[in-house]
Amino acid sequence: MDLERMMRSIFCEGFRNFDLLHNKLSCNDDACTCDKERTFDTILDWYAAHYRALNNVNYIQYHSIVWNEWPHVEAIAQEISEQWNAHVTEYKFPYKRKLNWGMQSSTIELLKRILAKSVDAKDLLIRHMRVLLELDKYLRDLKEDMSVSYRTLFPIQTRYGKLIYRAESVIMKKLQTLEAFTAPVDPNYLLLNKRISSFQLVDLEYDYYTVAYKSLSFSQIHIEDVNDFKLAFIPGKFNLSSDYTVISEPQTDDNLIPFFIQKYADIDKYEAKVESLFSAALEASPDLIMMPELFTSPDLRSKLIAQIAERSLEDLRNPNNYKLSLFLTGSFHEEVSGVLHNRAWISDGEGKVKSEVYKMNRFILPKLEDYQGQLEAFRQHPGVEKISYNNREIGLFNTSLGRMAFFICVDFLNSQIEHILIEHCVDIIFVMAMTPNPSGGKFQRVMHQLGERNNAIVIICNNLGVAAVTADRAGKESRIVVYLPGFKSLYVSSAEMEVLTLGQIIAHISESDREKAKPKHL
Repeated sequence: MDLERMMRSIFCEGFRNFDLLHNKLSCNDDACTCDKERTFDTILDWYAAHYRALNNVNYIQYHSIVWNEWPHVEAIAQEISEQWNAHVTEYKFPYKRKLNWGMQSSTIELLKRILAKSVDAKDLLIRHMRVLLELDKYLRDLKEDMSVSYRTLFPIQTRYGKLIYRAESVIMKKLQTLEAFTAPVDPNYLLLNKRISSFQLVDLEYDYYTVAYKSLSFSQIHIEDVNDFKLAFIPGKFNLSSDYTVISEPQTDDNLIPFFIQKYADIDKYEAKVESLFSAALEASPDLIMMPELFTSPDLRSKLIAQIAERSLEDLRNPNNYKLSLFLTGSFHEEVSGVLHNRAWISDGEGKVKSEVYKMNRFILPKLEDYQGQLEAFRQHPGVEKISYNNREIGLFNTSLGRMAFFICVDFLNSQIEHILIEHCVDIIFVMAMTPNPSGGKFQRVMHQLGERNNAIVIICNNLGVAAVTADRAGKESRIVVYLPGFKSLYVSSAEMEVLTLGQIIAHISESDREKAKPKHL
């Protein structure tokens, strides 16, 4: 294929993608000659089309050239940077605000001239990549403008793909200043999105899940006091076999016994216990309160949210006494429109429900010969959580602390969900769980993978759901788990209720890492 056609292909109406070094070009029509030009409404239309065309195959090939021929690459990069800066200065099309992001014909002509100087396919690849990287650097101001003033535009729909702006996690910025922090090494570092700092292209849709883009306000949290961000955990100590009424049904064809939690075994005692713990947590003025899976019935959930609303009104006279921004209610089995779900709510500090979290994957209860009472049905056959998983929406929340996501237990372990979290650069993940081991096994593996790929923080509030542990494990249950990327240790607590700051969590993990690093004496 001739070089001239490859140069103009990116401007072609029917263009799909190319592999520049191997001289491969794909258009919607096999007979396409790349003579009919496409239109670009905004600078982000061009950016998205260019980003999609280059993809990881071209980026890896470009990276190999950089290793071997950096002086040549650097010379082209300098040339393109000078041409671009002269262009936006001369034509006064800065593209730095949404109000002036409309694509100008003079910019298209400049880009054509830059690519037309290519002498071969390798040169063309370098120029394509350096144009994208120059635009990425230049569009950071536009990203800041849109991320602050136009949050409703997250994500940004372009004619050629869906763009999200790269959010900054103020918590990670704090962690990276610490002496004990060691940046995680990502074995997947040779990906184009690792080089992008402004707008990142993500999939238009996913096979199993939909993504909802939302925002939450943490108005009282600032980067200078992120150490004081206070979290309250109420994991409780409830037992699946004695504290709930478990309903099991006849065995299915795949040898699983469907089950669900109908109610608490002793409603008055149970709710009084939870309300007491909640009141104590609220008195500590946390920024966030978190409860676990299968812990809070819809009625109890409403009572606790009403308590938040009442407390918020009481403290209007002196708002400095009241800090709560977010309440993760914990979940319960409940009917929604006649269908059984495992559902939690997310409330703000005024008692307004901001979002719902549905469990999207069913939990398998392993068979165990020691089961007694209500769980005897699962001695010979494993159980399966009888919930609908038709509501398959993942909420991603932009906040001043970073991009957040909320899950119920096993959803956190799903590989398709993990892909979405990585692609969207989610910074902080909250998991409301009921599992015997949230600090090890599969949970630990996924935490480390997300730490490597995203620098993601993972915070788990867990309800073990089992009887008392054996004597050798007493006091070591993982009911509260916090993973911070860049540290080897986890924060793990067996407390029934705990309120602590992020600074205290960091100090505890740092000390654990120092202890592990000490030489072992024989």
